[in-house]
Amino acid sequence: MRVRWYKWAMFVAVYWWRVHPGKEEQFRRAWRRGTELITQKYGSYGSRLHRDADGRFVGYAEWPDEATWRKAFDQKMVYDEPETRAAFVDAVAEVPPDADPIFTMTVTDDLLLRSLNPNSPPFSREGIGWVGIAGASRRTAVMVLRATSAACAAAPTHP
Repeated sequence: MRVRWYKWAMFVAVYWWRVHPGKEEQFRRAWRRGTELITQKYGSYGSRLHRDADGRFVGYAEWPDEATWRKAFDQKMVYDEPETRAAFVDAVAEVPPDADPIFTMTVTDDLLLRSLNPNSPPFSREGIGWVGIAGASRRTAVMVLRATSAACAAAPTHP
């Protein structure tokens, strides 16, 4: 089976945080909700949260382009849910100077395989990264990307 790849522009920002001991779950809940709100308000494609060997949390956020990210970053990614922001800030013990990301990067090649699960970004959003769909035509790939979550869940599979 052949996998076809289609390219869309994407920008990535990587952040880290040290969290107060015992506040890891509070941080993760606030991070998840904050990411949802940032996605809705500023147009990010969402984020992944990781934990490195020394306990730092590392967030990898995907954006359609650097300009969209820069506009949100310059506005400090403020969102209208003060209790979520307060829980996040309360849990954080340390951030890099000025809370700057440790990396900002334009994606040049993305060979990560992603499922067609409608709840699994980026397939629930339009035009993100490189998309590999085994045996699919370009028309099918574009249709999948443009589908709503419900339509994506019901999309037929192709041999």
